[in-house]
Amino acid sequence: MVNVTDLFGNPIQVGNRTKVKFQRSRKYTAYDYLAYMHNNKLYVEGNDNNLEYINADIIAENPADIASVNGECFDPNGQYPVPANMISVIKQMIFANELNIMPQMRSDKTNDGNDDTQNEA
Repeated sequence: MVNVTDLFGNPIQVGNRTKVKFQRSRKYTAYDYLAYMHNNKLYVEGNDNNLEYINADIIAENPADIASVNGECFDPNGQYPVPANMISVIKQMIFANELNIMPQMRSDKTNDGNDDTQNEA
């Protein structure tokens, strides 16, 4: 989950169940709405019952699963947000599996600093 707000755009703090438990007793955050995920469900807690609807922005692992529930939730031809640390892994998987252009190097079996790969048949 990326972001949770009410219908007016006011942010709702997102955390885990433990954080919600302790935030309720704090001086300045006791009346804030708090959201957390548990068993694939989103829970929002607060001291008053005025909150009726929320907006939840998420990045789904498989957007097609969400599209089957909500109808047209995403554009399958549009850009899919990917964390920056996953780009090199995705490129390596494409080169190795799909394009098969990664160089196949023989390994130095003795690991003594000499170039023993030339002697292999």
